[in-house]
Amino acid sequence: MKTSNPLTTPTRTTRSHPEVAGKPLRRGVLGTILTELEFGEDEQQALCDCAEELATEFDEMALHFADRAREVAINAELHGVQALAPQKTVRASIRNLRRHAARQWLQATLDGQFDAAFSRQLRHTWMPILLAEPQHTRATGAAIAAFFDYVEGYVGSLLVGDVSDNLVPGWRQFHAFRTAIDVQRRVFGHASSTQTWRPAD
Repeated sequence: MKTSNPLTTPTRTTRSHPEVAGKPLRRGVLGTILTELEFGEDEQQALCDCAEELATEFDEMALHFADRAREVAINAELHGVQALAPQKTVRASIRNLRRHAARQWLQATLDGQFDAAFSRQLRHTWMPILLAEPQHTRATGAAIAAFFDYVEGYVGSLLVGDVSDNLVPGWRQFHAFRTAIDVQRRVFGHASSTQTWRPAD
């Protein structure tokens, strides 16, 4: 009997009564995730504005995330015990692969096209390359959660880090970016971010 793939086969649901479709809501189905998080036109526009605001920082951001991702993952997996983290020299080929993955992931996040193809790339390509050991095909949940937290903080410092600016546009853009990251958290079955963040005085 042929079975359908939930990532490629659309499921019609009613937002307030998902049981109408005959199946419970499934984590990882991006159509459901986007409905729950209400990533609509306003968020798309704010994310577009966010991408424009970060355009001059894009290359540096991608490079930074690529070079810090595995360190963030190790600290999360070892519960922050930096002294226990193995000190390894990263081969140039792996470093370049991580940088390429970081650029692709960041660009796709800022584009805001969260479809089944994005979900597959996120789970099977970008996060494993950035966060897992080279011989592993999956990143741990702790590593993924810590990386998303780190990225949120980094982007927040760029968008709303200067209290002398008009913070309203920056907060709108940051909210859209956090929503985009929350979409990705839900792909891995994680809860939305509960971090409170504010600019430094």
